Amino acid sequence: MASLYLMTSPVRLLLKLIFAPSIRRLVLIFALIASAPVAKADSGDFPSAVPNLAEDLTKLLSVDHRILAAKSALNAARSGNKQAFSVFLPTISLSSDAGREVIDSPSTRTSGLDEQRETREKATLTVTQNLFSGGANVASYESSGKQVDLAVLGLDTAESSVLLEGLIAYFSLVRDKKLLDLALRAEALTKKQLNLENEKVEKGKGIALDILQAKSRLQLATQHRIQFKGQLAVATTQFTYLFRFRPVLVAGSGTKFELPQIPPSLEDALKITLENSAALAAAQTTVDVTKIGIGSAESGFWPKLDLEATVNYERDAGGVEGIRRDWSVLLKASWTLFDGLGTYYGAKSARSNYAASISQFDAAKRQVKTELISSFQRFQIAEQNKALMENGLRIAEEIVSAQERMEKAGKETVINTLDAQSQLIDAKINYTSAFYDHLLGGLSVMTTMGVLTPENLGVAIQ
Repeated sequence: MASLYLMTSPVRLLLKLIFAPSIRRLVLIFALIASAPVAKADSGDFPSAVPNLAEDLTKLLSVDHRILAAKSALNAARSGNKQAFSVFLPTISLSSDAGREVIDSPSTRTSGLDEQRETREKATLTVTQNLFSGGANVASYESSGKQVDLAVLGLDTAESSVLLEGLIAYFSLVRDKKLLDLALRAEALTKKQLNLENEKVEKGKGIALDILQAKSRLQLATQHRIQFKGQLAVATTQFTYLFRFRPVLVAGSGTKFELPQIPPSLEDALKITLENSAALAAAQTTVDVTKIGIGSAESGFWPKLDLEATVNYERDAGGVEGIRRDWSVLLKASWTLFDGLGTYYGAKSARSNYAASISQFDAAKRQVKTELISSFQRFQIAEQNKALMENGLRIAEEIVSAQERMEKAGKETVINTLDAQSQLIDAKINYTSAFYDHLLGGLSVMTTMGVLTPENLGVAIQ
């Protein structure tokens, strides 16, 4: 009806426009123009496709803006590292000038000339090689190398985060679709059971209480259907905006996914986490950077030595007629003896930053441990719940099988069989929820451990 309204609204406005006064006509023109893009916007900008987990994750890792930003940051850090290395290489500079030079000096006046006018040319080539900078050059280069390490860790973190988000979006979509299908089946069975109860009462073989109980079960089944339908709508929206296409789930379209092995004990998981956590590695690298910063700040206490070679060419320059050529190779030293205590306080600040980074590393380590313990405990609970729901599902299947055999033998009624089948669907709903809770809990543990990577999941990176 909404689309019909959007289609007919411009027509109605156009008819009013024909018969409207001039002022109203202008207003209606703007209304007609404004109503046009609304229908177009509602049509959707995303194509529809059947999800394929491996292919979709590969594409996601290549187009997600967070990963593209992390890659750009890594390229910038690598360029900065190459730039920092340039301080170890000599610098070559060339300066030259040419033009009219006028000199008025005591020597020119003594010689009888008021001033000397010459067309001068001058060129100077200088090659400078730093020999000692108090450790500033080494510290700058090492710090830039650590920035590259931080950028690599940032890219790994971005890939892990996007990968987790993609997996959660995909499995939430599949889970909610399965739950909705089961809820629809449960609602249909409950309606059938209610109809049979009504027939029994009409024939005088049932009681009104059975009808009320059937209506209550139907009400609950309808609530589940509405809940799962809403969850599926939310999961579809999240999937669509993340993967940039609208998913079309068909029967049997689910991708088989095996959760990588998770350590059986918390101690083993903690050991792996301390070795692979990107957050801890980034905190440790930050400690290294601040430690290098101390050496960079203290370099101001030392002299600086440069080796400089100069070649000079002059013609009619400086009041000297003719061509002059000279060259020199000099060892130059400079030492700032007092800079207003700037170097002292700079070094003091660098040492304070180093101490702060150590404290931040300890805090990050405690936070990672806390997150691992919490996620590991949730995963173990989900694993136990999954086992219980699986056992309950097997029991429900056996009950339905027994009910159907007894119904064929004439020892049970159709209503009781339908009731057993409804309980089986409820058991399937519980197991489906527990299964995906366990799966998503395992992915959370892997993320905290730092092992949720495309390589470990077999996802190709373009």
